[in-house]
Amino acid sequence: MNQPRWIQATTGAAALIVMTAATGAAQKRSSAVRDVTGTWTMSVEAPPPHGNMQASMTLTQDGTKVTGRFEPGHGGEFSVNGEFADGTLKLTMSGQDGQETTFTAKARDDGTLAGYVSGPMGDMKWTAERVEKK
Repeated sequence: MNQPRWIQATTGAAALIVMTAATGAAQKRSSAVRDVTGTWTMSVEAPPPHGNMQASMTLTQDGTKVTGRFEPGHGGEFSVNGEFADGTLKLTMSGQDGQETTFTAKARDDGTLAGYVSGPMGDMKWTAERVEKK
């Protein structure tokens, strides 16, 4: 199809604008969580007889490396370490009995985390919301 060069240029420019806008929209839709540094309040769906529990996790991120502490609602404090990459958080923790617990979660578009904690009590769903600094 023989079109004048100005039509070809206009069509090419329009396609570039549409592609750029689509890329920008996709980036905005991607996870709102880019760094997990901070304090998170957690809700863990634990099986009976324990029932659901509230906990907190304070994390520091350096590149993809993540370190911090997990504080279950019933007391105590445990070190966690792992990574946050491509919107996925993976942390491990050793309990007082030496048994390992693993936290995995995906960052969600609303700025929260959701995933599973796997350990001696089995696999449990958990969600977390960042505590806003005041």
